[in-house]
Amino acid sequence: MDDVAIVEESIELLPQIGKLVYSAVVDDPAMRSLTMVQAKAIGHLYHHGEQTVTEMAMGLGVSMPSASELIDRLLDKGLVDRTVDPDDRRRQIVTLTPVSLQFAKRIHDLRRTQVRSALAQLPPEEWPVFVKTLRALASTIGTTADEVEHDEALAFE
Repeated sequence: MDDVAIVEESIELLPQIGKLVYSAVVDDPAMRSLTMVQAKAIGHLYHHGEQTVTEMAMGLGVSMPSASELIDRLLDKGLVDRTVDPDDRRRQIVTLTPVSLQFAKRIHDLRRTQVRSALAQLPPEEWPVFVKTLRALASTIGTTADEVEHDEALAFE
């Protein structure tokens, strides 16, 4: 398979992978009461620990008003607690409740199962390449179009 075909197939697979990863989460009976954004927020808190509203917005890639609204909805569902930072009363700290911690563990377990299933389709000696590829993809996806064009230009000099 040539490099053009690999790139094109990868482009087609990325949305499919994203959809399948998240559909397994929202299709799970324990998760049905959550929206995708709520599940992402709970997962973010699970992996990063307590966060300020600003950190949540940055971590989820949403605006501050969107993050505040999301946190309000999670508060209404009893899935997060929001407290005032005793050192800086302007800052609010968001943490998971015991109920949402169970949701987060379930999401993590579902993803673990998905990755193990994928790895089972590869010989064990290819597993490090799989992880290396995911790291490269994760580190590059966040770059801007200008950065990608600059990096591609350097690669061909």
